[in-house]
Amino acid sequence: MSRAPDLIGRAADDVDACRAQLATNRSEARALVSGRSDAQLLWRRQPESWSVAECLDHLVLSGRSYLAPIDRALAERGGPDRTGVPPFRHPWFSRWFVSTFEPPPRMKLPAPRIYRPRPSQGAPGSTVADFERLGDEIGSRLDAARGLDLGRIRVVSPAMSLIRLSLGMAFALLPAHERRHLYQARQIVRDPGFPRA
Repeated sequence: MSRAPDLIGRAADDVDACRAQLATNRSEARALVSGRSDAQLLWRRQPESWSVAECLDHLVLSGRSYLAPIDRALAERGGPDRTGVPPFRHPWFSRWFVSTFEPPPRMKLPAPRIYRPRPSQGAPGSTVADFERLGDEIGSRLDAARGLDLGRIRVVSPAMSLIRLSLGMAFALLPAHERRHLYQARQIVRDPGFPRA
């Protein structure tokens, strides 16, 4: 259990650490889908559960929804009090909220409607390409945040405006959330009922 706070803290305070975590997640996603058929990527344990492709689509939808709020936070960065060096002070709520996304899930909550996977369109493997592009898009925001006080600047959650995270914790949330659903996808392919090639 000590692993999660270390990953979260590093991603929240160090843009390069966050970028490395995103890269690790993309490598894992490629390994999960490599050599698997469309039927395997779309297989569900139960009708209401998600497939591997749907886990990745959910990550693309939710990750992209954070880009505009992060952009707004970066655009409002003027002034000397917006710069800083790590370690940063992140509000306790930000730290707690992000920690709830680490796998294995301690509580299961339904995904907000805006984050529910879309009906499959085209080859499910294309979702991995979307996931890769999302990593690049987040990476450009990480580059723009260099030198800023990642604990002081606030990002408003796109799913619930009452939730405000420090910029560093908003960045840390993205790879943590990815780890959660990559964990879910691994459980799917390990299921005894998963279709074999």
